[in-house]
Amino acid sequence: MTSNWYCKTIICVDDEESVLESYRQILTISEEDAELADILALADERSGESAVSGSDSRQEYTLLLADSGVKALQLIRDELAAGRRVAAGFFDMRMPGMDGYETIKAIRELDRDLVCTVVTAYTDRSVNQIRDLFSGDSQDQLLYFKKPFAPEELEQSALNMVSAWNNKRRLEEYMRAVEMHKHGLSHILHAVGVLSCVPPHSLQSLLTGLLFEFMAFLEAENGCIVFWPDKDGPKLQYGVGRFENQLNLHQVVEDESLFQASLAVNQCQVVGNQCFVPLVNRDQRFGGMYIETIKSKEMRADLNLLEIFKTQMVQLILNSLYHQRAVTSMEEALTDPLTGLYNRRFLVKVLFDELKRNMGVKMQMAVLMVDLDDFKKVNDLYGHDAGDVALRKVGNVLQLAVRKCDLFGMGRELEHIGRTEQYALRMGGEEFCVILLNTGLDGAKSVGERMRQGIAQGGFVYQGEEIPLTASVGIWSGEVTSLDHENEDFLADYIVCADQALYQAKEQGKNRVVVYESSSA
Repeated sequence: MTSNWYCKTIICVDDEESVLESYRQILTISEEDAELADILALADERSGESAVSGSDSRQEYTLLLADSGVKALQLIRDELAAGRRVAAGFFDMRMPGMDGYETIKAIRELDRDLVCTVVTAYTDRSVNQIRDLFSGDSQDQLLYFKKPFAPEELEQSALNMVSAWNNKRRLEEYMRAVEMHKHGLSHILHAVGVLSCVPPHSLQSLLTGLLFEFMAFLEAENGCIVFWPDKDGPKLQYGVGRFENQLNLHQVVEDESLFQASLAVNQCQVVGNQCFVPLVNRDQRFGGMYIETIKSKEMRADLNLLEIFKTQMVQLILNSLYHQRAVTSMEEALTDPLTGLYNRRFLVKVLFDELKRNMGVKMQMAVLMVDLDDFKKVNDLYGHDAGDVALRKVGNVLQLAVRKCDLFGMGRELEHIGRTEQYALRMGGEEFCVILLNTGLDGAKSVGERMRQGIAQGGFVYQGEEIPLTASVGIWSGEVTSLDHENEDFLADYIVCADQALYQAKEQGKNRVVVYESSSA
């Protein structure tokens, strides 16, 4: 979260040229010394040893020298205008014109972060008066020492001042980044929290995305989402870093006591370089999220934000469970329990609405009515249990002949005009209906013949006896558009047409496919 830059600019202000020259000689390194330092550093690197005794370890600074307060103020303005900062300054107090006090006061109006050191032999200003310039700020921004100064004293002061300025900037930048991440995560968590319908595949993606966001927020290298599906123990749902491609938490985590303690009190835990967020809803223990940094790096974590994160993740999981239950209930309400096909309610409640919403252009459509031949004789001779076996066989044949649609994906699929959609329904008793979208007459006849042959092949077996079974199929096929129909009766009209063709199939001897003679309803 922090930048790699390091500011080493120092301003030195004194009206005596000899003092400014002393600053230059002590705080800058000559070209010869710099070359020698580079050679010694290279030798140390190659030998793998620490710095050579006696080598020049002085820091190299960028110096701004001014012999008056006015010039110092202009140098600061120029640096700020160029987008550069000045970390520290050495100021003489007694100078003609603007004295050191007035100079520091004017500069702090431009940049309050500058670390200042008063260097003077004598001054007309009291220490308390100078300190008042830094009222409200940390007093470590103001240092004192007297002239004449020793080179070592000046070097150490410069190093401390520049280090203090840069450390403070790093901390400020880190806190800004933390606040930015917290703000971003709060928005994400709020958006996630209002989701009321979370399918299982979406839950996986959402939890994974939140894991990545929180790892970035905590500057973590490794993380995983852990589920406790059964008594066999925790299982990794998704892992990043060293947890990637691992199936069992025991393989990568030596001590699970942090998890157990966190789950026991249902509170987020941060210990050293580890963080665990439990996912628990009352007596339901779903699992948790585990994040870790490298062992030498202690984790910084906002426990309040972690608790919000935990609440929203649990809500996501609960919403996903509610969605699955709703899907199950909806499928049960719209499905015939005996055959597994959709029922008549599906035709009225779901299919018509989806067709109306998605059919914006003309498309080919076919309705096939299927009715078992002489089915009453089956019930009379073998009983209703045998009839149920026969109906289940028909359900299997129709499911193989058409592709059963996804109820909750149907709307998206139908947006792609030209894609074939096929729906098989049990209308009641031994009567079935198949609706084919984006399918012409040839395709409808092929599906009808496939169903007829599938039903007749082998009949069905009941109590060891093979019982013959056939069906007749009537087809209506034509071009339709939702703009032509303003109510759900249009499907009923096509079903009536297919029923008339079915009646003709019965009249012509049964066990055959007949197409409605006119394409108009």
